[in-house]
Amino acid sequence: MMGIKERKEREREEKRQFILQAAREIMISEGVKQVSIRKIARKMEYSPAIIYHYFRDKDDIINQIMKQGYQEMIKSLDASNSPEDEPLLQLKEGLRTYIASALNNPEEYKYMMLNDSPAILAHTSVLQEGSSAKRQALQMLCGNLKRIYQTVPSGEQEIELRAQVIWTATFGLIIRMMIENDLPEQQKNSLIEQHITMMADGIMQSQSSKGGGAA
Repeated sequence: MMGIKERKEREREEKRQFILQAAREIMISEGVKQVSIRKIARKMEYSPAIIYHYFRDKDDIINQIMKQGYQEMIKSLDASNSPEDEPLLQLKEGLRTYIASALNNPEEYKYMMLNDSPAILAHTSVLQEGSSAKRQALQMLCGNLKRIYQTVPSGEQEIELRAQVIWTATFGLIIRMMIENDLPEQQKNSLIEQHITMMADGIMQSQSSKGGGAA
């Protein structure tokens, strides 16, 4: 039987999630600059004071939304990885899962990934040197590349650069497919599989030219 303390904690968390969902809907439909405590409160038919009881300010709410979105993506990538799989197969499945996750949430993905707001970039930027230490998804991609190459003849920086290029090419395909959203399902699948095949082939060719061994 749930105690009073546990029940209050659950109710508090439910209220927090309710507020975050309302803010997320405003972000997607109107943009991050239009998010405000008053607008969230009005959408939920709450008073602004109630929102402040759960969150410090608007930036706190936005940061929580970004963290949740990122963690959901990481969970889907983790679920697609099997310890028994070869690293190249893991990489392929990771790309396939990432693309599917993005295409299933097009408006939220476009909003987050095409946004140059500093508050959003704090969670989504991946092209700076050293980004793999801060972005778990990029770190996972780097880890797969290391296992594929077995050795890193050109150092950690080159592994990260290759991971950044793979991510950027995948991002470009996702965005283009979202823009051309009337593509037949068969064409979408063909594009995705061709992209993954070309990424894998390029990795193996560069691995062979470096003289490394496949895992």
